[in-house]
Amino acid sequence: MLEAFATNYENYPALVTISQLYGVLSFDAELGAKVREIVAGRHRFLVEIVAAGIAAGDLADTNPEALADALGGIFHSVCLKWQLSGHGFSLREKVLSEVGIVLSAFIPKNGEDRICPGY
Repeated sequence: MLEAFATNYENYPALVTISQLYGVLSFDAELGAKVREIVAGRHRFLVEIVAAGIAAGDLADTNPEALADALGGIFHSVCLKWQLSGHGFSLREKVLSEVGIVLSAFIPKNGEDRICPGY
């Protein structure tokens, strides 16, 4: 999901600007409900993906909501840096790299959960 968003945002940089304004737009009388619906839907989908990974044993047992928040936070932080740098790096590659670093701490190795130990 984050890869698809990063690719789409990289191809259409104005989308990053709009997504960075969601907080402000949420107070708009006409747009507020729609913005909250979009943000909640994306977050819910990310939580579901993380929960499915945990259930399948692909990710260590952890709080799916918290991990989804962390991954979403990385995505938004990288998007802002990309925008402020004048698109000076590949958004997709940076998002995948940074999300991968965090996820690697949650991938069970040798039958053990790996939430950070021995990272």
